[in-house]
Amino acid sequence: MKIKISKLIVIIFAFSFGCDWMYVQPVTGGVFLYKTKGDYRYLYDIYMSGNEISAVNFWGHGNTIFASLDKDTIYDGRQKVVHGFILDEDANLADVYLSLTHKEIVLKEIVTNNPGKPLPDDTLRKYILDKDPYLEFYECTTTLKLGDSVKINQIILRGEIEKYFKRLK
Repeated sequence: MKIKISKLIVIIFAFSFGCDWMYVQPVTGGVFLYKTKGDYRYLYDIYMSGNEISAVNFWGHGNTIFASLDKDTIYDGRQKVVHGFILDEDANLADVYLSLTHKEIVLKEIVTNNPGKPLPDDTLRKYILDKDPYLEFYECTTTLKLGDSVKINQIILRGEIEKYFKRLK
């Protein structure tokens, strides 16, 4: 009986106050907001710490890119928003952009008979376009996600970026 009353209190509390109660504690890691030196939205990026490379392949991500290699496959984890900013669900200050698109990376994996594994580091190094691509870089400090681009556009236009994002660069 006590459990039912507790559940009822939680439900009433949630409906009384809406969902705003969930935003009291910041949740980080939702999205990143940044500006780069060029339009790198469709380019493949790798994590590079010093001289150490960490690259990810797409074969383990549902094979959606492999299934559509005959189309103009693009990476949809990044979105352009107002004032030249990019909204990204997976970014890091140590990212390095290559001069290759995500589709080109997958095709190179196929050509080198290496599907399912990232290309070798020496191959990736040949295609490095920009080792320091970010002009500005922010990490989300709220529950905003990639799908909240309209709200994030409004935040940028109001000049409230640092109210919702922590500036890292």
